[in-house]
Amino acid sequence: PPPPPPPTPPRDSIRRQRQMCIRDSFDPVAMGQEAILLSIIGDEEIQVMGQPRMARKISLQFKGSTQLAWIDPDGDILKETGMLGISLEKTTREKAMYGLPVRPSQDLTDMASIPANLTIDNPEGLSVLKAKITGITAEEVDLHGRRQTYVDGMLTIRRESLKKLPRHINWKVQRWSKNPYLEASPFIQSNHPAIIKLVTDITSEEESPLEKARKIMAWIEKNIEKRPVLSLPDAISTLENRIGDCNEHAVLFAAMARAAYIPAKVEAGVVYLNGRFFYHAWNLLDLGRSQWITADALFNQIPADVTHIRLTSGAQEDQLDILGLIGKLGITLLEGTE
Repeated sequence: PPPPPPPTPPRDSIRRQRQMCIRDSFDPVAMGQEAILLSIIGDEEIQVMGQPRMARKISLQFKGSTQLAWIDPDGDILKETGMLGISLEKTTREKAMYGLPVRPSQDLTDMASIPANLTIDNPEGLSVLKAKITGITAEEVDLHGRRQTYVDGMLTIRRESLKKLPRHINWKVQRWSKNPYLEASPFIQSNHPAIIKLVTDITSEEESPLEKARKIMAWIEKNIEKRPVLSLPDAISTLENRIGDCNEHAVLFAAMARAAYIPAKVEAGVVYLNGRFFYHAWNLLDLGRSQWITADALFNQIPADVTHIRLTSGAQEDQLDILGLIGKLGITLLEGTE
């Protein structure tokens, strides 16, 4: 007799297999492909402009963040929900514009920020910050290393010292080294003629790395207007437009530092301001003998104050790794912060 047919898996199992798949999507920040987990949850009736509509519910998971979308049979997106509980619904232009408040509503940066349990009157005056971190695991972020110590949920940050930094460096050796943090990238265009000329005009090879970094930061402080910008930040656009927020300041500072043969990274995390911790970006500089020092061009600080809590470090695209932390991260400042 023929062998019995293989057992049929439960219909729910077949449905789950058909509904979930991993797809590669182009990430313009990383300039490469990133995996996205796509799940087709099922068909659902929703209200759109007061009328019932059938739509297919889709889930997209990227970098720890989940977004839901409802799509009609014609491929039109009827509704979306994402980070911070923000919901978008399709409507007419008239209804979308009707009843807009005269005053702006709560800013998205405020919605994403984390309240502090203690008030810090002078962040730059602190030498040590101690905090309890909740809502995330050490595997999700880069909390331990260099000036930060993270053990069993307790974070300690110590301000770096600028003493005993080398006065002179062999720039010729530095120039031909294979240090990745001296090389140009699509958004940190340290080899662009405009960047090189600017750095050459405001610094000299006889100066120490710290002196060069301070002159570069002073130029940015004087010439780049501090204003929020909705864009993919890159050094050349920031130099041309002369405006930007922390991201634009960080990529321009990194490009100018690398053009001056100072290895530079982009770091991201949170920083204390007016009773809350806001998501922020700054830099890390190798000022000689592999002594990495934080630098914040937006706040005009070398080193950056200890309320800068690093969550990721290295390249600009690594900032996307903290998207999934928004709304989960908790920070409790401890006594002993001094």
